Amino acid sequence: LRYVPFGAIGISLFALELYFASAGSLPVQTGDTLGATRFLSGWTGCRIVLDMFLIALSGGIYVVPLNAAIQARSENAHRARNVAVLNVFNALFMVVSAVASALLLALDFTVPELFLTLALVNLGAAFFTAKSLA
Repeated sequence: LRYVPFGAIGISLFALELYFASAGSLPVQTGDTLGATRFLSGWTGCRIVLDMFLIALSGGIYVVPLNAAIQARSENAHRARNVAVLNVFNALFMVVSAVASALLLALDFTVPELFLTLALVNLGAAFFTAKSLA
């Protein structure tokens, strides 16, 4: 579990970088959609894709050891139940985060501001995780 705090901090740092990469750097599109080739033709698009990849990588560094620890520390008779409860909580937090994102966007937050908010909220969770595992 020693790498879990690094994963949590990585999520926050790369979400913050995603805010800086996307804030005001992409042109507003009207009409036609922005294709992948055009999106990746500049440094900004590549930077956004790299940030998302690094958020996903950090998420794996965070969640995989936690899931493995839950399974390893569960009694054999309760392991399936514990994994099921973990999956229910994961789904619940996904729904809560989607609703929170929708509310922030309804309050006229821009997508980059949403990234910044998520980075800051996750940073609090990262420090809580680091403190809990210390």
